[in-house]
Amino acid sequence: MKLQVSFIVLGVILCADCNGFSETMECPSVVMRCDWNASMSTDTHFLRHPVKMVIIGHTVTTECATFDTCTRGIKSIQNYHQNMKHWGDIAYK
Repeated sequence: MKLQVSFIVLGVILCADCNGFSETMECPSVVMRCDWNASMSTDTHFLRHPVKMVIIGHTVTTECATFDTCTRGIKSIQNYHQNMKHWGDIAYK
């Protein structure tokens, strides 16, 4: 039996520390896909709710300081995953 796993790019940001919400911690902004002109996903699978488990993956890159440099970085990752790896979108397999 082949196991099929669907991956979701999540934009969940929590402003908390070990003791709960921290008023001194600055929350980063969440940038939507349309804001960085993401390419359309070519392989979408909708999940039934509620989901039993969520796995959040991340990519380590050099730090970006401006919207333009951050956009170039994420678009480069998406381009590599879609055009070189032939995945439907940014994903981990």
